[in-house]
Amino acid sequence: MTTSWLLLLTLCVSTPQLRAQEDNLLLSIQIQSAQNARQVLRLAGVSNKLWIDFGDGSGKQQFAVPDEVPDDLNQLKEIPFTVRQANPTIKVYGAGIRAFGFFRTGSILDLQLVKTSDLQVLALDNTHLASLDLSGCPSLEVLQCFGNFELTQLDLSHCPKLKELQVQYTGLKSIDLTPCKELEVFLAFKSLLEEVHLGSHPKLWYFKADEAHIRSLDLSGCPALQLLHMNTNSLSSLTLRGNIALSDMQLGENKQLARADWSEAPALRSLYLDQTAVAQLDLRSLHHLEILQAQQSQLEMVKVSDQAHFSKMMLWGNNLSACALDTLYATLAPLPAGDQDTIYLRATADFTNPGLETSRTDIAKNKGYLLLDIMSLEELVGDATGCPGSNVGMEYIPRITEQCLIAIDGQRRYRINTALGVSSITIYDAQGQLLLQQLASTTELDLSRLPAGQYIVLATALTGQTYGQTLIL
Repeated sequence: MTTSWLLLLTLCVSTPQLRAQEDNLLLSIQIQSAQNARQVLRLAGVSNKLWIDFGDGSGKQQFAVPDEVPDDLNQLKEIPFTVRQANPTIKVYGAGIRAFGFFRTGSILDLQLVKTSDLQVLALDNTHLASLDLSGCPSLEVLQCFGNFELTQLDLSHCPKLKELQVQYTGLKSIDLTPCKELEVFLAFKSLLEEVHLGSHPKLWYFKADEAHIRSLDLSGCPALQLLHMNTNSLSSLTLRGNIALSDMQLGENKQLARADWSEAPALRSLYLDQTAVAQLDLRSLHHLEILQAQQSQLEMVKVSDQAHFSKMMLWGNNLSACALDTLYATLAPLPAGDQDTIYLRATADFTNPGLETSRTDIAKNKGYLLLDIMSLEELVGDATGCPGSNVGMEYIPRITEQCLIAIDGQRRYRINTALGVSSITIYDAQGQLLLQQLASTTELDLSRLPAGQYIVLATALTGQTYGQTLIL
């Protein structure tokens, strides 16, 4: 059989298939736009051809489109057209469609997703979209419909493969994400959302819903969550359980939020709790915490890990007494020589802490911390009279299974427990005054010159772990 006969046979077979594709309606969209305005569709198909009828009487036009969805959705095939009549209905035909986008340039009056079982990406941002039926979109992975305040309901029960959902600036008040087990990213900031129903979402790593109205949130089914941004909501209940990957939690301006089990997020590096109702803040299990912003809240007690090294701590405008501040100072980890971190405890005379001026600020200063007024940058100094006779800090020494110092004789001589790999020794008195800080260059420590009393000994191992021990001489 000659080449020309093969070509003719191919044409005979393919022509009916192409005609069938050309007549296969995938979706229709009616838009409202000024006449002669330029609009753009963004498309990807199952094959590399789609036919579009722009509703202007000129019939169907064939377009070459990619048959795969690009990683960067901005690289989707753009098909510009000019609106020739009022409120045209545009129809798309072909073998199948993988991506469809129409946004920012017009209003959608009606959208019919007819044969969209292959649709993976749907982008309909800022189009005044009022309703969206996704029952025929089982393959949908990305849905962008932000900027549509007219959209008040969204049923995702037919979208089990959804990975990314953007519903910021919408009129939704409640959304059920439980069918979306593959969800990775959820964006709903500046929306009207009051309820978000979560189930098991093992891949969800980013949840951002700042400036909404969400009252409660249960994250117990989100072990991979890394970023939680929920500033300026109505949260009164937050359930954390097994959130071992969570590193950044922003919960500022949730004025009814009083508590959460922070120990369920042990990898936290930044925690924002400004303008909340939290009074007791126990962060002793958060050894990696670097940023704590809890200004203008109702804090009466703050306890932090003696292994955490802070780059920023904002605590002005709270109710911290002198004893509470002394407790905080005592639990702070001593900084390496030459390092200095800052804790902001006052902003103005009205936004300070009542126990600041009588707290033992030297405890923090001796550990390398600078206590400042955030407005004037004035160094803050207390007179240590607010919590007299306190042995504050003693009960917060880390629990240990092995002593870092072993008594040699009755002359106050001790041997450093070399089995722990100790690299340095630090000793404080009961008031948190630094008495000794040295490298463990020898295996013995002579404390015979110290007066009788109670002391706190911290031994830092080569691994960076700190062991604590209370001595009574």
